[in-house]
Amino acid sequence: MTSTDDKPVAAAIDVLGAHGVEHGSGVLVALSGGADSTALLLVLKTISKSWFPLELHAAYIDHNLRSRSELDNEIEHIAALCVQNGVPLHIGTIPIGEISDRAASDGAGVEAAARKLRYGWLEQFRNQFGLSWIATGHHLDDQAETLIMRFMQGGSAAGMSGIREVNGQVIRPLLMVSREDLRAFLTGRGVRWVEDSSNREGAYLRNRVRTELVPVISSIFPGYRAALRAYSERAAAVDRVVERETHRLIAWQQTDRGLLCEAESFFAAGSAVRLTALYAGLTLIRSTSGLPSEVPVRVPYRFLRPALFARRQRGGRSVTLLRGYGLVLSLHADFLFWGVDIVHPDKSGYLLLVPEHGWATLHLGARTLQASLETGTGEQGYYTVSLQSRDVRFPVLVRSRRPGDEISTAAGTKSVKKLLSDLNVPTQWRDDVPLVVDSDGVLALLAAPFGGATVLAQRAAVPGVESGYRTITVQLR
Repeated sequence: MTSTDDKPVAAAIDVLGAHGVEHGSGVLVALSGGADSTALLLVLKTISKSWFPLELHAAYIDHNLRSRSELDNEIEHIAALCVQNGVPLHIGTIPIGEISDRAASDGAGVEAAARKLRYGWLEQFRNQFGLSWIATGHHLDDQAETLIMRFMQGGSAAGMSGIREVNGQVIRPLLMVSREDLRAFLTGRGVRWVEDSSNREGAYLRNRVRTELVPVISSIFPGYRAALRAYSERAAAVDRVVERETHRLIAWQQTDRGLLCEAESFFAAGSAVRLTALYAGLTLIRSTSGLPSEVPVRVPYRFLRPALFARRQRGGRSVTLLRGYGLVLSLHADFLFWGVDIVHPDKSGYLLLVPEHGWATLHLGARTLQASLETGTGEQGYYTVSLQSRDVRFPVLVRSRRPGDEISTAAGTKSVKKLLSDLNVPTQWRDDVPLVVDSDGVLALLAAPFGGATVLAQRAAVPGVESGYRTITVQLR
């Protein structure tokens, strides 16, 4: 195959083969009716007929962002195209206003919100019909535009690796084909496509890059697409090395409100590994427990930069390395904490990491909570509990209660919820009562300042201080 209009078929066969798409695989084509997705459908149909069989389905997602008449004409055109090619069509509809609501709640733009909802629909169809892949019509010009935008926005090595040919179950068979070649492929077969009116709107960044910036770059650097592709491949290679080193050197441990890692490992790593670890940590927190609304979708590099070149402070003091955007990175003895800013309690409760040396402080409204692994100061006005235990599994946290919390006492195991009721702690104060916890559960319940009593877990109620025991001191006033 050497003719211009056959380039997309040859390129797609290479991509499908390189990523193990098997004969007979089910492929859902994301079909908008534009030239790119129309070419994708016909390329895959050609491959399925002449090279190896594929079970093809198509999906159209109605975003409800344009006029109803334009959308209806688009759907009619796509439906006719699918009937003509014998491909089942599935239509998903995003309700009016849902994209703008998602954009506001995520703190992202309309484009990002629409993309997230669109891929949600595509994945739903893929699962519903038992298909293996979702195919999208991204091409070489999309890749170039993406790299230009990421470069101008200060993208990382990971970001500059660009759009991947495969990401999970999403495959992009045309990523090495130009927009020009795709249109030649359709024109050579006499196939029409529809034009999305929003592609002409200057409000969208990609449209402005495509219509204003790319023509200037192309006039000065005619081979810019090949150069960007080569740069992307090198960036991807660097990113793979950095990711491998990050996984080897820095292991995050999850807590209620964030992550912990060994400080020595973090400070021994280079700046690229530190940066990758911090971003990976944010992804982990967002996927497991969520982040508060003030945390942006993309935390800027300039905010993280001080931690990338920081040196470990000696002397055992607790040090805050970063604070802002609802996040905190702090050093406590041998551990680094990375997560939600826990200085300010919120409706989800609070959490305080007990430092090895010095005192950690948390303000709970009019009250002040302090914790340390040092002997209590006995300052006037403080309710203090000091625990001595050989069985504590560090790190130790002081936090508000959570559903399912239990404490093991000499009288048996009791739920914290029931115990607070038995101690007659007023309902409105029960979420403020500090619990001292380690990896094995609750060590103590500090309810005395709230009209109750301080309760120690059986393994923490050790008389006197013996060799090998640690003292945990928590104070509240």
